[in-house]
Amino acid sequence: MAECDQLARTSAYFDGELPDAEIAAVLTHLPTCAECQRMLGAAVAVDAAVSSERSGQGARTVDELAARRSRRGVRVIAFVAVIAAAAALLFWFVRPKQTEPRVALALPAERAVSARFTGAAFMTHRPYAPLRSGDRAHEAIALETLAALEKKGDNRNLLAALASSGDVARAVQIAAKLPDDAATASDRAALALASRDFETALAHAYRAVDLDDKLVPAWWNLALVARELGLPRVAADAFKRVIAAGERGWSDEAKTELAAVARQIEAESSTDVDTRGRAMIDGGPALTADDVTRFPALTRIYFLDALRVATSKADVERLRLLAAALDQQSGTATAAAAVERSAAASFAARSKVAGKYRELVTRRMSAEDGAKLVDELKLLGAPVADLYFGAAVFLAQGKQRNAELRAIASGWKDPWFDLLLERDRIASTYPGDDLRAEPELAGVLASCTNPAWSLRCGQLAEALGALLLATGRIEEAEVRV
Repeated sequence: MAECDQLARTSAYFDGELPDAEIAAVLTHLPTCAECQRMLGAAVAVDAAVSSERSGQGARTVDELAARRSRRGVRVIAFVAVIAAAAALLFWFVRPKQTEPRVALALPAERAVSARFTGAAFMTHRPYAPLRSGDRAHEAIALETLAALEKKGDNRNLLAALASSGDVARAVQIAAKLPDDAATASDRAALALASRDFETALAHAYRAVDLDDKLVPAWWNLALVARELGLPRVAADAFKRVIAAGERGWSDEAKTELAAVARQIEAESSTDVDTRGRAMIDGGPALTADDVTRFPALTRIYFLDALRVATSKADVERLRLLAAALDQQSGTATAAAAVERSAAASFAARSKVAGKYRELVTRRMSAEDGAKLVDELKLLGAPVADLYFGAAVFLAQGKQRNAELRAIASGWKDPWFDLLLERDRIASTYPGDDLRAEPELAGVLASCTNPAWSLRCGQLAEALGALLLATGRIEEAEVRV
């Protein structure tokens, strides 16, 4: 049998020595030629044997492979994924009386992306296999597969394949070209989820189910983003809709996810943390790292109040472990800084008012006495400034005392306080339905990228939603709220 006349060009492509003008022809020829594939398989095996570092790198994105191919004299491993992951190969079949080749896209047995796409090839359920490392999720999908999908104009499957292979940026570009319908909105939600842009994902998911409440992938994506945003009841409702659709595989996975969400709802409904939080303020055992995981916002509130009523270094020191857990959860050092501020404060001055403050925040003081305490704390000044801050916020006086509170917190550099003060500043500057508040609220919300501040960010979103509702923009308000 005569040797394939394309072997030399295929070999040159592998070595990174083929002119760019001839690359397309090689990519078109390879899926049809077993001889060229065998040659590449042998070349890849030799390349892997002499470079363990390269073989450990796993699948490449399209952009990475293109960049390597452009460097002449350097071996390119663009076909590692093709040879090593046979499940991801593209086969072109030319049938009689057809002018267009049919792209048959075979995917790995497990998916690496939790979200759902509407491309036909991705509708069949595959179990989710999340990466254990911090790397971006990706599947081994061959370069020529992507090229064939693009050539055919199969954009729904193409964007799903790009996102699944880790090239989310290109997938977003493809999504921008699609019709503005429910399927596109659902796919855009999936892409935002892959980029961990949860607020954008939520908006797209809601638009998708508004346009088509029978589109199951949209409900799936809504469930995922709601769970990420700490909205377990929204997630539960969406997972129930997926289960009701009865899709093979997807329904079973949704049942598992729903069970986990139900446990979360049950845990969040518990009042035990409130009881133990108030006990901590009264001198009882400190809350734990598990409480930080389950109830991050409530735990932080009780932690700060416990620091405010501390009247000795021992009272402060017993809260250091809790501060460390809070800082680990937030990725900041703000809780530890609060401990240091309390440790350096005047315990003599704080002892005079700590008992009253304790009565206030554990709801054992009347509103009238609480108002008097705020004024008393203001007069005592710097030694009890954090108590004045806490009492004013507890009694919802953040708007009228905003300038004073901002001056106190300016040196703390703590988003927990800053986000709250920004909300109150905007509310005091633009009362009622003044639309000038909208860009300011949206601007502050754009900084909400840390889940540790989700309560504060939720309060900002609620304020923006109320403004939108008051001005007749009901759908936008629903998304924000």
